[in-house]
Amino acid sequence: MPDQIPYRAFCERAYDLFHRAELISPDPLEVVREESDPSEREIVALIASSLALGRVEAIVSVVRSVVARLREIDPSLRRALLESDAARLERRFGGFVYRFFDQSQIVGFLSGIAGVLREHGSLENAFALGISAYAEGEERLLSGLRRLVDEVVRHAGGSLDRSILLSHPEKGSAIKRLCLFARWLVRSDEIDPGGWRVLVPSDLLIPVDTHVIRVARHLGMTSRAQPSLLAAREITESLRRIDPDDPVRFDFSLTRPGINPRFDESLWLDRYDARPA
Repeated sequence: MPDQIPYRAFCERAYDLFHRAELISPDPLEVVREESDPSEREIVALIASSLALGRVEAIVSVVRSVVARLREIDPSLRRALLESDAARLERRFGGFVYRFFDQSQIVGFLSGIAGVLREHGSLENAFALGISAYAEGEERLLSGLRRLVDEVVRHAGGSLDRSILLSHPEKGSAIKRLCLFARWLVRSDEIDPGGWRVLVPSDLLIPVDTHVIRVARHLGMTSRAQPSLLAAREITESLRRIDPDDPVRFDFSLTRPGINPRFDESLWLDRYDARPA
């Protein structure tokens, strides 16, 4: 009997070929994976995912720079944030500029994280407060992200009110960077380091960017041409047909040929046509 999921073979083949730790670099995930302490890792993960705009090499560089500046205050990122007020962070991040983000935004962002840590103890605790007892699946993810973003923005003292440093699930975007943040912390394998217990992998949404849209359209998972929350839901639901418990496990491998300079995405996609007849 023919497989009723036409793209299954393509996805599993990509997973077998590309879901390997040696293919991570260049990727901001490499900085996240360097943190062995989950309480430090969640901080780096939010910094790295929020700055994940632009060329991947530039993203890795700026994430390392932000982490290094904080560690000049204290080797522990938690202590560095908890012991710093806005004035101290302004001195440390004087002249900071990355793409759309300047000194005031990065200082507000880090002050917001610090405020969440002081009030809730961890980013995970703040996230958990947003999850309704009746929420299921991806609604657990979205409601938790809403609460976490709101808490960081509230503690940022107005400096993030017009910033795109943090997306918001209410605004309909693909919230790719936040979904990436969640994937890193919820999944745990040779790629994603994990550390959070508030969600399970089946709650996640795939982080949708131009690479994901290109592959998903080729495979017939979506007809949408632009990243959006609706596209993320459609593509995740398609992948859930293959693996209901961990649909997002395919994210890294499906996008690696488009991100890692060792591969040619167009040649890889042309090898196999999984679109429905």
